[in-house]
Amino acid sequence: MLILGGRYGSIDKKTGKSYTQIEYEYAIEKAIPIFSIILSESFLHKKAALKIDVFEKDYKTKYEEFKKLVMSKLVRFVEDEKDIKLAIHTTLSDFLEEYDLVGWVRGLDILENSELIKDNPDLIRENSNLKIKLHEKTHDTDSKTQKGYDIGYFSYDKLSYVYK
Repeated sequence: MLILGGRYGSIDKKTGKSYTQIEYEYAIEKAIPIFSIILSESFLHKKAALKIDVFEKDYKTKYEEFKKLVMSKLVRFVEDEKDIKLAIHTTLSDFLEEYDLVGWVRGLDILENSELIKDNPDLIRENSNLKIKLHEKTHDTDSKTQKGYDIGYFSYDKLSYVYK
């Protein structure tokens, strides 16, 4: 969803486009369903009357080209703030009818994970036991020295050097 006011936005130096336009074009490229809310001229003039800088001055041509692109897709014009909420609500309802929206990751695409959930307590218990064994090996009270102990693929000497 894009809310397009009267300004073009911050410019990416590499592309010469606004970051908003870059994101919008990316959504189009990835076939992500998009819609825009465009603030009407009267809406912008009301804001300008409050001494709010709402009109593009530096990149007017780029703004107009971007607005033309936006208007080639699904748009709703709004006259004031309360219309924005209404436009979002009605457009999302239309989207539910037009698109098969089930989230970023489709529930149908997730593999059965009940086995993972079942195995998790056992893995936690095993991890805890291994931590205890590691602690016992590295804190052996019967031995005057720790040299010679192997912990996994590493000797105690290598590990103790890393953690000093």
